[in-house]
Amino acid sequence: LVGIDIEGAPMTDEGALNDFWPVHEPGGDRIGRVTAGAWSPRLERNVGYAWVPLGLFLLGLTLTGADLPRSAGIHALTAGAMTTMILAVMSRASLGHTGRELKASRATSAAYVCVTMGALVRVAASLGIGGGAAMLDIAGALWGAGLLVFAIAYAPVLWSERVGDRTLPP
Repeated sequence: LVGIDIEGAPMTDEGALNDFWPVHEPGGDRIGRVTAGAWSPRLERNVGYAWVPLGLFLLGLTLTGADLPRSAGIHALTAGAMTTMILAVMSRASLGHTGRELKASRATSAAYVCVTMGALVRVAASLGIGGGAAMLDIAGALWGAGLLVFAIAYAPVLWSERVGDRTLPP
């Protein structure tokens, strides 16, 4: 179950981000669980990952015989979902394990925006929207820029000493 808003207070406690939350139908039957959710400082809400349902939706359409390239769904899952999730884990681990506040900086937000825009442009190019090869170049440049911004922003965090308490979280 992905691409959802999770109501309630921010999930900012150390263990809360790693817990699993049951998902129930309106009638009360358990139908699944949320396995990855986090407080988004920018959106000021708890969010799930939205790229996964888009990718699966596009792949599903290809199975129905829709005239869509399979690569659109694959790029939504890889350039969009996987990269965004990897950035999320790297951001949280880099900040949390170095004793820093779990808060998105402008550079972190810029990295996410670049990666997301790159993925959107790549999916659009797969769907034949835009200018062909130029769209691929733009998508690659945005996606790469997002990862480069992240590397530049987090290198000092990772190369410096841990702040605060010297013990690592469990």
